[in-house]
Amino acid sequence: MKKLIIVLIVVAAGAALWFLSNSSNKSQMATDGPSQQSAADNSQQQLPAKIDTNSNPTDLSKNNTEDSEEDDLEEDIRPAGQVYSSAQEAFEALKKGAKTYDDIALERFADIDQSCSWCPELFNTVRQELLTPGNSEDEKSYFAEVLAISGSPENISFLVDSFKNSADQDFKDVLAEALEVAVGNDQVVDYLGSQLDTTDESLKESLIAALTNHGSKKAIDILYLETIKQGKPDGYYSLGIGLGEVIPDEESVPYLVDLAKKRDDYSHLAVKALLNSGIEGLKIVMDIVGSSQDTSSNGKLLQDALDHVPFEDDTEQYLKKLISTSNNSSVKEFAQEILDDFKDDDDN
Repeated sequence: MKKLIIVLIVVAAGAALWFLSNSSNKSQMATDGPSQQSAADNSQQQLPAKIDTNSNPTDLSKNNTEDSEEDDLEEDIRPAGQVYSSAQEAFEALKKGAKTYDDIALERFADIDQSCSWCPELFNTVRQELLTPGNSEDEKSYFAEVLAISGSPENISFLVDSFKNSADQDFKDVLAEALEVAVGNDQVVDYLGSQLDTTDESLKESLIAALTNHGSKKAIDILYLETIKQGKPDGYYSLGIGLGEVIPDEESVPYLVDLAKKRDDYSHLAVKALLNSGIEGLKIVMDIVGSSQDTSSNGKLLQDALDHVPFEDDTEQYLKKLISTSNNSSVKEFAQEILDDFKDDDDN
């Protein structure tokens, strides 16, 4: 009996060793997959490849989605008119995009071509969807932004009217935030300016923010006149909006120069806007400052101007030359202040 038990133990041990050895060989075959597969490829008995139905399909879908998104970002975002063929197709894309706040889908509708034949139908549907109860705040915000960036005066008018007619403060906040990014042509600018007589400060600030996004002479003129009307030398600058935050179009630069040369309580805002345009704007500002030796007037003109000087490749060289050649103390001091600020940024 004892001998039988011993024999059984030996057999079991041998079987275990065989199993471990066989498993090791299989593991090595998996590791050496490419070479083993090459041999298998030459075999006429090779079975056709099959998709592993037990694998997790979510991983493949995720990878494909990420690849698709990366491809989209690498290319210029095509406008909606080139991507969708109907209002229904476009709206379905927006409805889907609203769930995740898809920026790419949103950007397709920025300043959309007004010749788009199905756009009126689409925007009518989006306006209805914006007012439909049950959508989340993010979805409402998404649809409101679609209307704001569309470049359509009618859509922007709808947002303003909806703001004025709503008693829901949360919804009004959504509309106000969307209006801040409103864009469009001179018709849109005119409309935004016509609404500035509102007594609602939240709405007014949104309209000012929207006008700030436009660098045209018309938009700048509206902002300037509104600032004068309000008698606020700050011109909404402390809120990060208004004339001092505009990035001007080339055609509006002469108008800003005239405003800066006035050297009044509002001229510092025009100086900031000029500086926002880059080194050419900086050169113009230095010329204006250099036209007077009145350090007090120059100091007022350059109030908080440092933050508006962008660093460009030839800015440093220009400033150093200015320091060595200018005979105006205000010009020299401002140039040195800019260089010191650049150096501090590099050190940090």
